[in-house]
Amino acid sequence: MKEPLILAIDQGTTNTKAVLVNQRGEVIAHASYAPKIFYPQPDWVEQDPLDLWETTYCAISDCVKKALGEIVAIAITNQRETTVAWDRISGKPLGPAVIWQCRRSLPFCNALIEAGHEPFIRERTGLTIDPMFSGSKMRWLLENIMDGQTGAGAGEICLGTVDSWILWNLTGGKVFACDHTNASRTQLSSRSMIRMAKLAIVIEKWMQDNDIHATALQCWSSIKLWH
Repeated sequence: MKEPLILAIDQGTTNTKAVLVNQRGEVIAHASYAPKIFYPQPDWVEQDPLDLWETTYCAISDCVKKALGEIVAIAITNQRETTVAWDRISGKPLGPAVIWQCRRSLPFCNALIEAGHEPFIRERTGLTIDPMFSGSKMRWLLENIMDGQTGAGAGEICLGTVDSWILWNLTGGKVFACDHTNASRTQLSSRSMIRMAKLAIVIEKWMQDNDIHATALQCWSSIKLWH
């Protein structure tokens, strides 16, 4: 039987890293590639989504070449609030990856604050209104993509954090999902939903420990019914 291995991916702003470890926590292989960063004008920071995926792919490939065991799980961590938009059919990016440091959505954020929306948003999401978070970046992308709002309304556009973009490419477009810790930084996820998602994971672990078969999705559905 081949030794089980875990592949960990860390897609950061200045470096994309991959590490392959065995069940004893020993590093079997590691690789690192640096994606390019662009500053098109003051306070604007962006990257090429294809470059983020290419550096991820290259780092993974380097590790896989040295893998003598079987990769049984993949872990992804990433630059949190950075936002990507892509076409749901072709999988091609529709704009730059707007980096967490970017301030291009500041006018929209200021408009929300001036309109008195900050207390509601802070209560609902636990976050103050700031261009760092993904929600305003997503709005900027939709406003600057041709027919962006229409396409999004028709379900033709995917908007996500970098983990969503990597997962989409890893699965050949079969999975469009976001980790709940990343979702908590978008300003599009309420604190109550995040608490319930965490509770679903705890319940699933308890059920597994007690040999009760259910998935996190089933636990999540039950919690929603209770709520």
